[in-house]
Order: sequence, then C-alpha cells, then structure tokens
Amino acid sequence: MMVYVECYADKLLVQVLGVPGHLVLHARCKGNVMNGLRRAPCGLGMVDEDPGAAQPQEMSNYCLLSQLQWTVRLIHTTQPQRHLIVLKPRLEDWLYHCAGAAKLDPSRFGLPDTPAKLRDKPRFDKSPGFHNFLRALSEVSPELQTLRRWVHDILHLNPA
Repeated sequence: MMVYVECYADKLLVQVLGVPGHLVLHARCKGNVMNGLRRAPCGLGMVDEDPGAAQPQEMSNYCLLSQLQWTVRLIHTTQPQRHLIVLKPRLEDWLYHCAGAAKLDPSRFGLPDTPAKLRDKPRFDKSPGFHNFLRALSEVSPELQTLRRWVHDILHLNPA
C-alpha cells in the first residue's frame, strides 16, 4: 500500500513516523494525492486542509472516521481500503501547534519562530534541524503519536 503526500516535508514526516521511504510517493499537490488514491485499489493520502482553497471533488467521497484537535482521519465511503489524513490548517501550522502543545520550541532546532517564516524557507525539509525537530516532536506530541498509530494501523506496519 502506497502513501501519497503533497510535499517533501510531508514525506519526511511519514518517514520519521516509521514508514519506509519506498512506500511514500511525493505527489506534488492535493489533486495528485487524490488522483493517486482514486486510481489505487488501496492507499493512504496525507494532505493539508488549506482553508479557503478550492478542494478536489474526490474529497467529497470521504467521511470522518476519527478526529484530533488538528488532525482528521477520513475513510472512503465505498472503498474502505482508501484512507485520507488531513492536517489542519497547513503542515507548518500543524507542526507548530503540536510543538506548542508539547512545549517543544522549534527555535531550539534552528527553525524560525513562526510557521509562516518556516513556509517561506525553500526546501526546509532538507535542514538537519527540521529532521531533528520532527524526531523530537514525534516523541513528545500526543497528536503525532496518534498519527503514527493511525498510519501504522492503516499500512499494517509493526508498531515503532
């Protein structure tokens, strides 16, 4: 089963959560994530909510399965082997919300003090500080720990 993600930072996130890189496909945009899921017999997509932006029509085929404060797990209404995880409102904001709730300061890892400033950095996913931040956050954030459990359950991976 493949995991379709919008960007390289999403790809790094799911890899930090224990998904082997060969199972993760960088789809470049939400529409491509949804198209990949639509074409596959089974799969997992991870996208940003992107409030105010147009949403792919395919998203209307998914219904709520579980919800956390900033994370939503959806399942396809007629193809239950297709799952979608939505990070609210955008990856960078989501990470900083999770970090704030876990009392983890992103600046300790050389990252900007706001999600908007992080978003302005091209390819911030290549920064060792970002990788270290994700690893540390995955250890202390209940939201990321639940996300890890969801991903492992969907993909039938052994717990990390």
